[in-house]
Amino acid sequence: MSSVDPLALPPGVRLVDGGTRGIELVAELADARALVLIDAVDAGRRPGTVRVLRGEAVRDDAGRAIDRLLAAAVLTGRTPAHIALVGVQAARVAVEPRLSGPMEDAVPRVLEAVRRELWAMAATESIGVGEGEAVA
Repeated sequence: MSSVDPLALPPGVRLVDGGTRGIELVAELADARALVLIDAVDAGRRPGTVRVLRGEAVRDDAGRAIDRLLAAAVLTGRTPAHIALVGVQAARVAVEPRLSGPMEDAVPRVLEAVRRELWAMAATESIGVGEGEAVA
């Protein structure tokens, strides 16, 4: 998150490092109108491949932690209108102290994908100053 230039993001965006907090992040969604998640995925692709999923595809293909977070958001009435997942294919999905080579190489592509998603959401008025916020 420290490598993200906040000036390159639309107004109204709040960056949250969810780490491994999982369902605890539901409180962060209280005022969010849009949500962009970043996570390692196992989609059977080459390690380091970046893939963007939107809407129901996020719920269909997300890992268990994201699935639980989104289910909790529905139960608490805190579901953002627009949801996207920027997923990076991992060689193996596990909690590691450091990124693998392919994952580290993917970071610039992930950040660009997040930036594009947020600006696309802003263009459709999903987010903006005074209109709620997007959590990325």
